[in-house]
Amino acid sequence: MPELDDFLSSHDYEGAISLLNHKLKARQMDQETGQLDKEARQVDQEAGQMDQEESLYLWIAHCYYRLRNYEEAANVYLYLMQKTDAPGELGNYLACCKFHMKRYLEAKKIAEKSPKTPLHIRLMMNVSLRLNEEKRILHYHSNLGSAMEDQLSLAAINFYRMHYQDAIDVYTGILRSTPTMIALNVDMALCYAKMDYPHVAYNLVKNYLRSYPDSPFAKNLLLSVLYRTITSKTTVDDQSELALNIDQEGMTMVTDMEALLKQKLYPEVEYLCKHNLVLFKNCETALQVLPSLMKHVPEARLNLILYHLNRNYVKDAMGLCREFDPITPHEFLVKALTCLRFGQDYGSKEQLVVAETFFRMVGEFALVQDTIAGRQASAAALFLSSKFDDVITYLESIEMYFTKDDAFLLNLAQAYLMCKKYVLAEEHFIRVSGPERDKLLYKSMLARCYVKNKRPQKAWDMMLKTTNPTDRLSLLKVIAHDCYSSMEFYYASKAFHEIESSDPTTENWNGKRGACAGLFRQLANDRQEKFLIDRMREIIQLVASKPHSNCEFLLKVIQMWGETHNVNLTSI
Repeated sequence: MPELDDFLSSHDYEGAISLLNHKLKARQMDQETGQLDKEARQVDQEAGQMDQEESLYLWIAHCYYRLRNYEEAANVYLYLMQKTDAPGELGNYLACCKFHMKRYLEAKKIAEKSPKTPLHIRLMMNVSLRLNEEKRILHYHSNLGSAMEDQLSLAAINFYRMHYQDAIDVYTGILRSTPTMIALNVDMALCYAKMDYPHVAYNLVKNYLRSYPDSPFAKNLLLSVLYRTITSKTTVDDQSELALNIDQEGMTMVTDMEALLKQKLYPEVEYLCKHNLVLFKNCETALQVLPSLMKHVPEARLNLILYHLNRNYVKDAMGLCREFDPITPHEFLVKALTCLRFGQDYGSKEQLVVAETFFRMVGEFALVQDTIAGRQASAAALFLSSKFDDVITYLESIEMYFTKDDAFLLNLAQAYLMCKKYVLAEEHFIRVSGPERDKLLYKSMLARCYVKNKRPQKAWDMMLKTTNPTDRLSLLKVIAHDCYSSMEFYYASKAFHEIESSDPTTENWNGKRGACAGLFRQLANDRQEKFLIDRMREIIQLVASKPHSNCEFLLKVIQMWGETHNVNLTSI
């Protein structure tokens, strides 16, 4: 029959609880008959001065704790604490259970009455952090020792406070002195993933999986890094292990996660895997799965919000946002994005101000952490404030990571456009490869770049390829006005002519007449240019093809000038 150590070494805590309960019942029966079996006497020897029954209960509580069943563990500790001369350290154990049950005030009250051991200090530092008691955090921090447990607790505090580099420094120090603690590779991988260094996170997880290939948490983290790298289109070093393996491993993400879910997992890991599987399947089951996971996986709410935003269900996304207060930079970013979309779609200046505030908060955090996402947030806040020069500064500093990201390229291109850096704007617009290219806003901005870069023919060709009549008319208006202001009067004349054909107003006629006059003036200043003569002939025909009360005078003036200067403006 397996011994307790066998169950503990294989992490079979449910089996250990069954064995311990069996021993407990056997002891109670033996006490009634006055007998103790050999196994019970062994436990007595290990327990020393402690009551043999209490020792069994402590092991049961320990196993429940390792199973994350903190409620049952707490019940065992409460039972033991009711006994005469119960060890004071039980209070710290009970407080640890309350802490994991998120009952922080209860944990604090219980721990304050317990012995001031190293465990007590670590526990109270974490409780103070959750209760935002900064002075108490510093107090307990100053009392931490150099023991590994204390250093690991410090690293966890840094991670929770998003001081990822500080956490990495602690883990690195521990690994330097204790190289066998390879599980810290996973902790460091989490930090690097949060800091947007997927290739480093990937290498660390891979290093751990070489020793423990069946670790569910490490497998899930590896798949998450792959997914984030693929979907964010983040540029990674072509020679890195991640770049070399991402295509092959990316193809099996769904099957790998489905296989992982067939294993026996801790509830928290199972929830996380179910959540990630939804993402890997392009959120096909988002509405069925994510709502039930929101109380277990904080990211479930965020991804459900993004699901609604991606499908233009902005009100649904806003409804979910109103129900939570962001804590992490990523949460602030999602809420900022939702407020931005709601403000733009429904004309809410209040929500636009909220969005700008949240973007700025994340950006200020980035000044300390210097994360890529933080710089993007700073750029977003500055974009809303119309500080486009600063937007360019932030985005250019991280452009190397987003060479294939359409959203990033569009944002940087728009900033260049607003700063009248038309060449750079055009270069970034044409690098966009996704569905944004078919949208009117994209075409309008690119058309403006073409015109400002003295390539109006490109803008005209793009308009001709646009099949939607409404979009085509909008593009013609952009071309007409931008060409007019840029003295590209030939294309301005053609554009105003097309506009006037569908909307014969005085304003549109005046635009066509002014563009025609502008082209005539260019010809008058350089009448030897054959292409100007050809263009003037074409525009004369356009004006004559749609008679107007004032067009005869305009055409007469141009024709008389041609006859006087021996320039044939009659169609050949």
